[in-house]
Amino acid sequence: MIKFFKKLLWEDLKIKRSDIKIIFSFTILASTLIITAGFFLDLLSISVLLSFFTFFLFSGFYHAHGLVEESIQHTQQKNQTLFSIYNTIEPKIPLPLMTGWAATPELIYTILKEISFQKPITIFEIGSGSSTIISSLFLKKMGNGKVISIDHDDKYYGQNKAGLETYEVDHIAELYHAPLKKYTIKDSEYLWYNLENVPIPDKIDLLVIDGPPFKLNPNARYPALPLLYKHLNDKAVIILDDADRKDEGFIVRKWAEEHPELTIEFIGSEKGVAILRKN
Repeated sequence: MIKFFKKLLWEDLKIKRSDIKIIFSFTILASTLIITAGFFLDLLSISVLLSFFTFFLFSGFYHAHGLVEESIQHTQQKNQTLFSIYNTIEPKIPLPLMTGWAATPELIYTILKEISFQKPITIFEIGSGSSTIISSLFLKKMGNGKVISIDHDDKYYGQNKAGLETYEVDHIAELYHAPLKKYTIKDSEYLWYNLENVPIPDKIDLLVIDGPPFKLNPNARYPALPLLYKHLNDKAVIILDDADRKDEGFIVRKWAEEHPELTIEFIGSEKGVAILRKN
């Protein structure tokens, strides 16, 4: 029974441990009143059932209230992030959408922040899209740097290629089609990008990892560092999107084990962003 309630509260309803006391305090008070009334009215069994019902009902309302608060905080953060992005880029035409499968505002904000502070000469991007265009626009504004981006999907490759021309940054960003192929790394197989026709820079200052899709195979984005680490600059920064997912969390821990010199920072957002820095 105890295991059942623990699973219900912390895994299913995802209620914080610190909030359990509030729920139990309210439930005990309500249950005491209900059972006392039931005792005097000879309805003790019904009163006990009502007490359990009160517990579940209040837990549900409390959980819903927490979700609403969390949603409001995410919305506020997203609005502030979008304002910062537009204020930083100062685009002449509307920027690409940052919803759905596209890079989130939080990811793009993180990339722009690193560009602003680190002033990278070369950005290598795994998975192209709105981040490619917006990063290139910022580099154009700063007057230095280039982006090399790869994508395995023919459709998105074509769309993003056209997008770079539309925003007049195709001289700053080089986009390459890199179909997926099998790699064997430490006795595990992965479907990852074929880099045979991709000119990999000798010194990558900023590595942005937003692909391939996680459904391809477990820990689909893990090969990025084993295959590209030797190309990273001494002070390179690595940004991994979707860091809140289980696979990406494992990947970050695995990279940290293999490269103790990396420091890790997690950015709270809709999907989570991890920043790893060489020191």
